[in-house]
Amino acid sequence: MYNVDRLNKVKNVMLCMQRLSWEQGIAAQALLELGESDLVVLMATAAMLRQGEDGRLALMEPNEAITDPTSNAESMLFWGVGNGWAITGITRVI
Repeated sequence: MYNVDRLNKVKNVMLCMQRLSWEQGIAAQALLELGESDLVVLMATAAMLRQGEDGRLALMEPNEAITDPTSNAESMLFWGVGNGWAITGITRVI
Protein backbone atom coordinates (compact mmCIF):
# COMPACT_ATOMS: atom_id res chain seq x y z
CA MET A 1 0.00 0.00 0.00
CA TYR A 2 2.16 2.92 1.21
CA ASN A 3 4.93 3.55 3.70
CA VAL A 4 3.30 5.05 6.81
CA ASP A 5 6.51 6.64 8.09
CA ARG A 6 7.17 8.35 4.76
CA LEU A 7 3.55 9.47 4.52
CA ASN A 8 3.71 11.03 8.00
CA LYS A 9 6.93 12.86 7.14
CA VAL A 10 5.44 14.27 3.95
CA LYS A 11 2.26 15.24 5.79
CA ASN A 12 4.26 17.10 8.45
CA VAL A 13 6.27 19.00 5.86
CA MET A 14 3.08 19.90 3.98
CA LEU A 15 1.49 21.27 7.14
CA CYS A 16 4.52 23.48 7.87
CA MET A 17 4.43 25.29 4.52
CA GLN A 18 2.57 28.39 3.46
CA ARG A 19 0.25 27.57 0.61
CA LEU A 20 -1.47 29.48 -2.17
CA SER A 21 -5.23 28.99 -2.27
CA TRP A 22 -5.17 26.13 -4.78
CA GLU A 23 -2.40 24.37 -2.84
CA GLN A 24 -4.45 24.72 0.35
CA GLY A 25 -7.39 23.05 -1.37
CA ILE A 26 -5.30 20.21 -2.82
CA ALA A 27 -3.65 19.58 0.56
CA ALA A 28 -7.03 19.56 2.32
CA GLN A 29 -8.41 17.14 -0.28
CA ALA A 30 -5.46 14.79 0.22
CA LEU A 31 -6.06 14.81 3.97
CA LEU A 32 -9.76 14.22 3.42
CA GLU A 33 -9.01 11.19 1.28
CA LEU A 34 -6.61 9.87 3.94
CA GLY A 35 -9.37 10.14 6.54
CA GLU A 36 -7.56 12.81 8.57
CA SER A 37 -10.75 14.55 9.73
CA ASP A 38 -9.07 16.69 12.41
CA LEU A 39 -6.52 18.02 9.94
CA VAL A 40 -9.24 18.72 7.36
CA VAL A 41 -10.99 20.89 9.96
CA LEU A 42 -7.73 22.77 10.57
CA MET A 43 -7.22 23.31 6.84
CA ALA A 44 -10.80 24.55 6.42
CA THR A 45 -10.35 26.91 9.34
CA ALA A 46 -7.13 28.27 7.85
CA ALA A 47 -8.91 28.80 4.52
CA MET A 48 -11.68 30.74 6.28
CA LEU A 49 -9.23 32.89 8.22
CA ARG A 50 -7.58 33.92 4.95
CA GLN A 51 -10.87 34.70 3.21
CA GLY A 52 -11.04 37.84 1.10
CA GLU A 53 -13.81 40.42 1.20
CA ASP A 54 -15.20 39.01 -2.04
CA GLY A 55 -15.52 35.51 -0.49
CA ARG A 56 -12.47 33.86 -2.06
CA LEU A 57 -10.87 31.40 0.37
CA ALA A 58 -7.27 30.95 1.51
CA LEU A 59 -5.93 34.07 -0.17
CA MET A 60 -2.25 34.94 0.03
CA GLU A 61 -2.08 37.34 -2.90
CA PRO A 62 -4.68 39.91 -3.96
CA ASN A 63 -4.52 38.95 -7.64
CA GLU A 64 -5.12 35.20 -7.30
CA ALA A 65 -7.34 33.66 -9.94
CA ILE A 66 -11.02 33.55 -9.15
CA THR A 67 -11.19 29.76 -9.55
CA ASP A 68 -8.19 28.79 -7.39
CA PRO A 69 -9.87 29.41 -4.00
CA THR A 70 -12.77 27.13 -4.94
CA SER A 71 -10.47 24.12 -4.48
CA ASN A 72 -11.13 24.58 -0.74
CA ALA A 73 -14.88 24.06 -1.05
CA GLU A 74 -15.04 20.32 -0.41
CA SER A 75 -13.03 20.46 2.81
CA MET A 76 -15.20 23.34 4.01
CA LEU A 77 -18.40 21.49 3.18
CA PHE A 78 -17.07 18.37 4.93
CA TRP A 79 -16.46 20.40 8.06
CA GLY A 80 -19.38 22.75 7.72
CA VAL A 81 -22.33 20.37 7.76
CA GLY A 82 -24.37 21.80 10.59
CA ASN A 83 -21.76 24.48 11.34
CA GLY A 84 -22.99 27.99 10.54
CA TRP A 85 -19.53 29.54 10.34
CA ALA A 86 -18.28 27.27 7.55
CA ILE A 87 -21.60 27.37 5.71
CA THR A 88 -21.52 31.18 5.78
CA GLY A 89 -18.02 31.12 4.31
CA ILE A 90 -18.86 28.72 1.51
CA THR A 91 -22.05 30.63 0.69
CA ARG A 92 -19.98 33.76 0.14
CA VAL A 93 -17.89 31.85 -2.41
CA ILE A 94 -20.96 30.56 -4.26
